[in-house]
Amino acid sequence: MSQQSDEKPSFNPLLYPVSVGGLVHLIIITTCFYVRNYLHSLSQGAVFMTPFLVLCLRVIFAILVIALGYFFYYLAECVRDSAKAGTRAPASINNAPGWNELLSEFGFAVLAFAGCFLPAMLIYGNTGNLDAKLWTALAVGMWFFPMLYLRAALFSELRMFNPFEMIRSIAKTFVDYHLLVVGLIFVADAFVVTQKYLQNAPFISNLLLPLFIYLSMVCAHLIGRYYLKNTATLNWDVL
Repeated sequence: MSQQSDEKPSFNPLLYPVSVGGLVHLIIITTCFYVRNYLHSLSQGAVFMTPFLVLCLRVIFAILVIALGYFFYYLAECVRDSAKAGTRAPASINNAPGWNELLSEFGFAVLAFAGCFLPAMLIYGNTGNLDAKLWTALAVGMWFFPMLYLRAALFSELRMFNPFEMIRSIAKTFVDYHLLVVGLIFVADAFVVTQKYLQNAPFISNLLLPLFIYLSMVCAHLIGRYYLKNTATLNWDVL
């Protein structure tokens, strides 16, 4: 009699979102954004502030907050799940987060993004040029972002911004961290190239949003696996 195997699926980052939980979340989050976009298109045709327009604007804002909050919450869950050796996206829909958790994950994700890319955004806003200063700021931001986002997902507190701890952690895992950065850049470039060729294609361009969410899960998985591989070296005492 053959024994059933209890082994988890092998490590394949591109297949990480391919699970019941991952695909359900992909559909739910994508639908929320599509509904928000549809209501936004309806409100744009209104000239006066009618009760219907007011209702649309309130619903649009509510859906946007919920969709963004849950999107970033689920990405953080993917990081934490991958850091615990998960190989497929988690099905955490039965443990729906409260408002505080949604807003917290959203806030820390925004802080991580702003902490890394706000300088580049300010430089471009002031100059409007793709010069050396802008590219340098972008390079530094992309270099720090995986570490800062990992710490945001694992700590969810302001000590994640400790620059000395981040630099020390990067130095201690120099090779693995830079392989992670290269992998994330590769995934981001793949999406940018795909968007360039599909954004003007009828109907097919609608797949760009779910593709972005899918690849975001892949990136979250890569970040979590980096922590899994270097848990003893980093010695952060979390999870």
